[in-house]
Amino acid sequence: MSRAEPLRRLAFGSCRKQTYNQSIFSSIVAERPEVWLWTGDAIYPTAPSDAEEIREAYALAGKDKDEKALLSAVHTVEGVYDDHDFGENDGGRNNPNRDLARRLFLDEVLHEPLDSARRSQPGGLYAARTFGSPPHQVKLLMLDLRYARDDHAVPSLGASRWLPKPGYCAALLRLLSSGAPAKTRTRTVCFHPRLEPQTAVCGGVVLSARCGEAARRRD
Repeated sequence: MSRAEPLRRLAFGSCRKQTYNQSIFSSIVAERPEVWLWTGDAIYPTAPSDAEEIREAYALAGKDKDEKALLSAVHTVEGVYDDHDFGENDGGRNNPNRDLARRLFLDEVLHEPLDSARRSQPGGLYAARTFGSPPHQVKLLMLDLRYARDDHAVPSLGASRWLPKPGYCAALLRLLSSGAPAKTRTRTVCFHPRLEPQTAVCGGVVLSARCGEAARRRD
């Protein structure tokens, strides 16, 4: 689908263990989604994971006939990793293989172009996508809460830094508000693995509040 076409149906999933039966994908295909969105843990390699272990996990996952059917049925595949496809359980910026994990996710899951900014931008593989145009527009914002975060702490939110640099929240809010004229029914869908609820449909006000808390921790 082109970005100009309205998005009518999106399916998403996470925490897929590639060694298990994947027949759930056939049920998802039956719902006829236009976009498939990974919201974290597309694979579960042995942790901590080196390049070979991550590649092997992706290779096994890619052989599944039901996943192949899903990926053939949708127009767009998008998403972000969480800790297991990042290569380290509860890992963050101290993961020595974080750039490798980013590259493999972009190669094996999203098939991102080699010149994509997501491969080299500071702070990880976060991105935004817009489908349709007002008044039938969906803005998809995907956050990378692994690449720049501190080591694991409990509770994760409120105890460790995840913003990669000052001004990150302002940039996210600009992404949210861009191209959305006033008095239109624009929906922003924000997917990330560590805010409650784990998959959040939120607007700028909710995100702004969360970002304000994180920015104060950063300062």
